[in-house]
Amino acid sequence: MESIGSRLKNAREKKSLTLEKVNKDTKVHYKILQALEEDRLDKTMNPVYARSFLKTYARYLGMDSKQITDEYSALHPADVQPNINIEKVTATASAARQVQSDSAARQVQSEQKAGRPLKDRLKALYPVLTLAGIIILAVAAVFLSVAAVKYARSHIKIRKTEIVKKDTKKSQKKTKAAKEPAQAKSAPAVKPVSIPKNQALVLTVRAKNDVWLQLTADGKVIYENILSRGSSEEWQADKRFDLWTGKAGYLDLILNGNPLGSPGEGVIKDITVTRSGMEVKQP
Repeated sequence: MESIGSRLKNAREKKSLTLEKVNKDTKVHYKILQALEEDRLDKTMNPVYARSFLKTYARYLGMDSKQITDEYSALHPADVQPNINIEKVTATASAARQVQSDSAARQVQSEQKAGRPLKDRLKALYPVLTLAGIIILAVAAVFLSVAAVKYARSHIKIRKTEIVKKDTKKSQKKTKAAKEPAQAKSAPAVKPVSIPKNQALVLTVRAKNDVWLQLTADGKVIYENILSRGSSEEWQADKRFDLWTGKAGYLDLILNGNPLGSPGEGVIKDITVTRSGMEVKQP
């Protein structure tokens, strides 16, 4: 079976479209389109944002965007919450029991009118009672399944919370050690930056691996692209830079020759660089 990227590329070529033309019409950058066709966008961008670009591209090509994004989600699964409507299950079970009860009552009345012995009438009810028992057992199984899913989900959340707490404690210990120069084993912290007002801000961004980046200078988007591994780009601004990246750990920032280091890990939308240095706002 063809990969998602191959199908996108074949659909584009059948329409005699170039990536430049698709970029102009969809506003999705050339390198992002190329990464989609090569099935590697998830390596440089969080899958949540990758699905958004994939949906736009598939819709533009006239493909079934829902089918494409569903297939992509299956290849890159996220946490899925069970969709079980307890009220609906309960109502269905109650209705089934009521139907069986009414049926049994009608059958008893019919047997009484026919004058058949009580023992024979009870035998005739066995199939109805058996079916009612099966329905009750099925409903009970559904409730037990729902309870098991809720328990598993709760256990996973508790486990995740424990892991996050452990990671937070480790991070706090590292931060404390970094603030104590006499005991620190790592490199010394970067000194505070202070760029004079008569100098323009010059930001250099180095990519340790392929990484998607959006950069705004003084409120205007001046870059939205994938920085290639080992590449280095430089921009100027009067007051500030704002960055949004899919893999913050792949970036190293330098302001007017002063190393600022990496802004963090994962997807970060609020990275601000001013004359005083770098500020990262965590969600």
